[in-house]
Amino acid sequence: MTQYFSGEQLYGEDLTAAEREQWYQDEREGYAELVQTYSHAYTYNYHARNVEHGFRHLQQPAFARVLGIGSAAGYEFEPIVERCGEITILEPSEGLTNPRFEYVRPDISGLMPFPDHRFDLVTCLSALHHIPNVSTYLREIARVLVPGGVALISEPITSMGDWRNPRPGLTQHERGIPLPWFRARIEETGMAIDHEHLTDFPLMARWHSMMATAPHNIRWVVKLDCLICRLPIWFRRYHARRWWQKFRATGVFFIVHKPG
Repeated sequence: MTQYFSGEQLYGEDLTAAEREQWYQDEREGYAELVQTYSHAYTYNYHARNVEHGFRHLQQPAFARVLGIGSAAGYEFEPIVERCGEITILEPSEGLTNPRFEYVRPDISGLMPFPDHRFDLVTCLSALHHIPNVSTYLREIARVLVPGGVALISEPITSMGDWRNPRPGLTQHERGIPLPWFRARIEETGMAIDHEHLTDFPLMARWHSMMATAPHNIRWVVKLDCLICRLPIWFRRYHARRWWQKFRATGVFFIVHKPG
């Protein structure tokens, strides 16, 4: 497991078809089941983050066809829904849906049932770390984007602990995507990275427990978090083995485009 915990390779990429099938079954309703354990009603807590690092940078006034990967009930689209035409959500869960949108179930292979050059905008916000074959999904995002199309991709970039053992508040298989590996796989698809924002300094979790409003829904907190994460003094270790190694950005938000 050394190559995975070092961040040199991503765990899950080299699984067999049978192992991917088991992973899929384990994760399919994992997030929906996790939401059911909350002591409060579910709310979407990332609007300010998505606007600050993603939506406000979109120059197109409208998007005819939009794809949301792992978008559940589609709450992430609320800030831009009036700019979107047809919204399709690629989502395995049957417990988190919304009648406003068209739903398609993903294939275990990672191949998407859409023609080439189908979507003007793709969002993939905190979904890939639940998936074993991340590189396949990135290639598929590039394939289904129209030339000049844009994708917003955000993910954790640390191990999220030892995924071989149960972790409170997390699904069975989720693990972050090492940042150098992540950048390299995006570039291999031919997509270009326009913006890269480091996010989620560990204090965000502390703020979440102290504030009435989720920190990712407060613009000034999101801006401060981004500023702190950019400081060059923090560790960049994928899997922290000592407490002080946890002082680092734990997430990334990419804006990429497909050259046209």
